[in-house]
Amino acid sequence: MSRSLRVSTIALVALFAASCGGAIDPEFTEPIVSQADDAPSAAPIARRPEPGPRFDRPKLVLITADWCKFCQAARPALMEAYGPFHGKVELVELDVTDDYTTKESARIATEAGVRSFFDRFHKRTPTVGVFIGVEDGRFVHGELEDPETLTRELDYAVHQTRDRRRHSEQRSGSDSKDDESSPDD
Repeated sequence: MSRSLRVSTIALVALFAASCGGAIDPEFTEPIVSQADDAPSAAPIARRPEPGPRFDRPKLVLITADWCKFCQAARPALMEAYGPFHGKVELVELDVTDDYTTKESARIATEAGVRSFFDRFHKRTPTVGVFIGVEDGRFVHGELEDPETLTRELDYAVHQTRDRRRHSEQRSGSDSKDDESSPDD
């Protein structure tokens, strides 16, 4: 390999790494947790040993700031992807533009059941997560300016929530049937 080709290759790799190109921020990654084969490629957010209560509908959590140029660039695609899920997914916007908005967003994050996510990532914008339960969520990685990136995650979360609800209803239905068929002594 010629010297100029090596220098060009190194420069190209350095440029790609510097621009992130939709790459995963190393601080966002968590240990690999097994997931369904049909799951999108988002990294799981650290989970509590016992997952918290499930939400009635998933939550899309956006941590943004007015001064964040990438937040402003990604917002149209994020809102385009969210549009078809309006009513199926709750939107939680957490603004960290200044001390006042950060404090208010911390309160909102607590009420929404995503406070540890906010505490951990409020200094990194934009940060996007999709949650199906209290502190049970996944990061959205990839090209945030492409609506399909978020659409896959929201679709997956809606299906997970619906499937868990059905499973819970089936379990509670079979439990009541078992109670009815038990002989009384």
